[in-house]
Amino acid sequence: MLSMQPTAGNWMKPGNYSSNLSKTIWIIQLIIFYDTARRDGRGEGQTLTLIKECCEVHLQQGKETPMGEILRWRLLFFHAVDHSVGDQRALRDEENDAVIYNHATPKMDQIPTLLRTECRRCRHLL
Repeated sequence: MLSMQPTAGNWMKPGNYSSNLSKTIWIIQLIIFYDTARRDGRGEGQTLTLIKECCEVHLQQGKETPMGEILRWRLLFFHAVDHSVGDQRALRDEENDAVIYNHATPKMDQIPTLLRTECRRCRHLL
């Protein structure tokens, strides 16, 4: 699935849609660093040791934590880009109230059903 660039009004390149997850991960890393440095300042341990302990608990793909889930989604997006997302563009046919994509022309009222089906397939993969 390609997403739209709101400012330019055109399609984003495949792979860019995971940037919000990357930003979230980066912010969480900053929060962890800030908290561990603050705890180090209070004498509760050394910064690097505290970071390692926190990452072992929260920042691993295999852990059942919110960050583990985010890391798994990001990995899934990278896998999708490498294996199934191309540069094809979807076009809207306003005259027939349809979308033209890869020789398929679903009507606009069929799109919500298509999205629900794809979401179910993604959940099944996870």
